[in-house]
Amino acid sequence: MPMRVLVRRLVAAFLLLAAGATPVRAADPPAFGDWDLGLQAGYLFGVTNNSQAVTFLPRIGRMVWVSESGTPGVVSFGVEGIFTHFYETNSAMELGGGPYLRWRWVRPWVQPYAEVGVGMLYNDLKTFSLSSRVLFSVNGAVGAQIPVTDRVGVTAGYRFRHISNAGQDEVNPGLNTNIFCAGVTFTY
Repeated sequence: MPMRVLVRRLVAAFLLLAAGATPVRAADPPAFGDWDLGLQAGYLFGVTNNSQAVTFLPRIGRMVWVSESGTPGVVSFGVEGIFTHFYETNSAMELGGGPYLRWRWVRPWVQPYAEVGVGMLYNDLKTFSLSSRVLFSVNGAVGAQIPVTDRVGVTAGYRFRHISNAGQDEVNPGLNTNIFCAGVTFTY
């Protein structure tokens, strides 16, 4: 079975599971200093090229700000890792990570979020002429977290990511990608 078909089936199963689950009203919003652990997996594809990949994004962070208003929001800051296996154009991988900052609107059923992140990656991408094995990344993401229990939620989102050698070489075409991802998060 091609990887693209497998990813589509996994996303469809996740959406059916989320749609059919009985909503659980989130208890109290997270407190300042609570830990935020998560793992997302996603399908990555190039904006201006035909790169395709599967990526895994583990993370650990802490709540650094919690709003006290009637519709609370939380900001978490932490470190996110990345492991990507490219299977279209050529077989390659990238491994790295870096800090992220995420804002989440804490609501009873669906909790939208937005985040930004930066990082460094080691890669063996040969097809895209990136001029270096060590690359830098910047990304922005939007999505939603759906509470399953008081401390567990499922996430689904979109992120745009740019990687390049950050001008360390004259040849610096960069690689822009879209990532659709889903995962699980634990707060304690």
